[in-house]
Order: sequence, then C-alpha cells, then structure tokens
Amino acid sequence: QHRRVPKEKHSEFFFGHRRRAPGDESPLVRWVHMDGLDLTLILAMAVKYGLHPLCVEDVIEQNPTKIDRFGCHYFAVVEQLIL
Repeated sequence: QHRRVPKEKHSEFFFGHRRRAPGDESPLVRWVHMDGLDLTLILAMAVKYGLHPLCVEDVIEQNPTKIDRFGCHYFAVVEQLIL
C-alpha cells in the first residue's frame, strides 16, 4: 500500500503505530521515500525505529546503494536513478 503523507500528518506517521489485521503474521515493512534531505525527518525516523547511528550517517552522507543487517533487521539505502 503506497500513500503520500502530507507534512501536517508527519507527526502522526512517525509517532503512531500501524495495526495488523487479525491473524496476519507477515513481517512489517515500512518503505520511506524522501524527496530531498530533511534532517528533522531523518532524525525522527532514527528515534522511532531505533536506527543504528551508522545507518543514519549513510543517509545523511548520501552513500551509494547498500544493505546492512543489524540483528534481525535490514537497512537499505538505495540511490535514485533518473533517466
């Protein structure tokens, strides 16, 4: 399910919780696409999801595409390709 979150709803998005459907055991995945670099939003996501400081640094420094594993969590940084 894809949806754009308007700026006035960012607080609800970052500090709220998603509900699972009854009986749904599939893993929860949250994909966040950001246009531009907004340090406040990046730090809000880091706090909400407990992101490793090196992952946050990768996003801020605009490092190339890569995937890191931290315990049972994966963190992916994907460069946007424009044709």
